[in-house]
Amino acid sequence: MCRYFSGVVNSEGKVFTLSDCSQGDPMSHETIISTFGLKDEKLKNRDIVRFEITPKDDTVLAKCKRSELNHDLFSFRWDEEKTLPKWLEDNPAEIIAKCWLAAEESWKQHLLLDGETLEKLEQNQFIHLMGTNTTIQQMRDNSVVHIMGDNSIVHRMVDSSVVQEMRANSVVHSMRDNSVVHRMRDNSVVHYIEDSSVVHIMGDNSIVYHMWNSSVVRHMGNSSVVQEMRDNSVVQTMRANSVVQTMRDNSVVHRMGDNSVVHLLNDLTVARKNGTVFVAKNQKITQQSKVKT
Repeated sequence: MCRYFSGVVNSEGKVFTLSDCSQGDPMSHETIISTFGLKDEKLKNRDIVRFEITPKDDTVLAKCKRSELNHDLFSFRWDEEKTLPKWLEDNPAEIIAKCWLAAEESWKQHLLLDGETLEKLEQNQFIHLMGTNTTIQQMRDNSVVHIMGDNSIVHRMVDSSVVQEMRANSVVHSMRDNSVVHRMRDNSVVHYIEDSSVVHIMGDNSIVYHMWNSSVVRHMGNSSVVQEMRDNSVVQTMRANSVVQTMRDNSVVHRMGDNSVVHLLNDLTVARKNGTVFVAKNQKITQQSKVKT
């Protein structure tokens, strides 16, 4: 996704934004322009101008309560500011005020702030940021959370929903149906993963209790644990003291850190540590064979 919050304003002073993911990335200026059929054919005295109103610091925003939300937490900027058209230079204050009003409407829908709970993130909806101690009971149908603040919780993810980043001690209780967590920081937890779900990075002491059906963890921090992996699951790197208790059905660990343990490897599974190659039972390794490292 492009930066939150993004929009486009035209020469009549009308602000164009997207509130969901149904047309693609709602923060992409190009998606906004295409969705509303805007003309973007010239640079000098152009008919539209792109703008962004972005958080100055997501960490500060994550700790903010709804009553504390204000313009000082954000920065306003025009794209291509050196070539602004005359219609904008003649009346900047009124147009900028309209852009801020659009952002404020988005904050109501796309920021879940400290201590708040959302029962369900509906189809194609997105949350830019979940503040500290926030909860989403359920994510469905291609919904997206960009950032989960410390101690925030998603109880269930289904139908290709996405969490871009989980911060310290955040939790996803269940992931199903191609759902994805892109990054998990220290002590974050995913309790259950199924059906091609993916966790790209897990911070120190993170845990995945169960992975099935081609699930993938690309990196696990120190002391991380996967209790069971099945059906073509892959962990590409596991750092010191990490543990996989069971791997089956063509699963692969590309690298395991010091003192890591795999309790069971089955069905064409391969692991390597400190120059020692571990191969599942009933497999034959010849001089010409290639083993993943």
